Amino acid sequence: MKTYKIGPQKNASDYVYILTDTGEAVHVRMTLAVRSEREEHGFLKLPGGKEAKFSLTRTIMHFGSKRKKGQKVRTRARWPLRTTLTGVGEGQVGELREFVRERGLAGTYVHDDGSVEWSGPRARREYCKAVGLYDRNAGYSDPMPDNR
Repeated sequence: MKTYKIGPQKNASDYVYILTDTGEAVHVRMTLAVRSEREEHGFLKLPGGKEAKFSLTRTIMHFGSKRKKGQKVRTRARWPLRTTLTGVGEGQVGELREFVRERGLAGTYVHDDGSVEWSGPRARREYCKAVGLYDRNAGYSDPMPDNR
């Protein structure tokens, strides 16, 4: 299997793509940032002008999965966590900052672009409760609806 190394290789991941012209599988090593920049609708332009389509099945078959059969995939949040989904538009930043200050939501920071950053799970839980949001499949440290 031919290997293509695209972009910086520090923290790079391995993927399997299928060449669109020959159907041959190729190994591509690149960072997630490079992949998100260069890949469009599952297709990637390789060095030399060839086009290839991403294959999740072949990637897992070739490089394996780190989890055991039947094991659930669990991801851990990296703190501090920043999101635009629970934030506001740039015109409402002052209003949201006042809201956070009035309620004493420690560990919550509102950026100039309207995104919200939490220092940890407790800050996120308190903020979400204050604005009326919750996680549908909440765990112990996640924001939950009041009727649970």
